[in-house]
Amino acid sequence: MDLRMLLLNLSLLCLIAGAVSEPQFAFYIPCRLQSEQTGRGCLDVRHQTTPINVDAFLEVNGENYTIINEEIPVAFTFKCYDFPVPSVSAAVPVFITIKAIGGDFNYTERRAVVVAPNVNVTFIQMNKYMFKPGDTVRCYVFTLQNNLKPMEERF
Repeated sequence: MDLRMLLLNLSLLCLIAGAVSEPQFAFYIPCRLQSEQTGRGCLDVRHQTTPINVDAFLEVNGENYTIINEEIPVAFTFKCYDFPVPSVSAAVPVFITIKAIGGDFNYTERRAVVVAPNVNVTFIQMNKYMFKPGDTVRCYVFTLQNNLKPMEERF
């Protein structure tokens, strides 16, 4: 009886160890994209035995903008993709859809991200915090973009 149990356990252990795992992949992208700038998404693929066709696109107001559309070879592990982010006038939620198909592997996922519009911030600084009648008022005005770089504006 003990010999049978030992053989059964060994045969089950061989079945578990011999199982084929599905490819694992992750697509990294910021949850907030900036309008009219270049976005970046990175694809990480592991345990891949056959080539996989990967399609990823951004859905904005019913239009699709392609991020990835290529066949991923077997030796592939990690790659980043740059893509243009469309222009929006207000912060809107958009969707990223990822489809991966290869061999007997089929995966589809849809996630929400936000595309934020470009907003410039203008600072006005006075030379003093209190003035008396007849004082000369001087102010310094500068405008910053979202990435904190100054803009070339004249006032």
